[in-house]
Amino acid sequence: MLKELVIERMAENDEIVTRIFDDKDLGSDALLQLARQLYTSIRAVSLQ
Repeated sequence: MLKELVIERMAENDEIVTRIFDDKDLGSDALLQLARQLYTSIRAVSLQ
């Protein structure tokens, strides 16, 4: 059962990644969101 769930999740991720690379607007939005999360995480660690 776990194996099937992992394989299913990998397939879903593949579809999402393909959409992000194919759709420039979606890719830009995803990159912006990732950059925000990264900045927030780094800032939180540096303030400790």
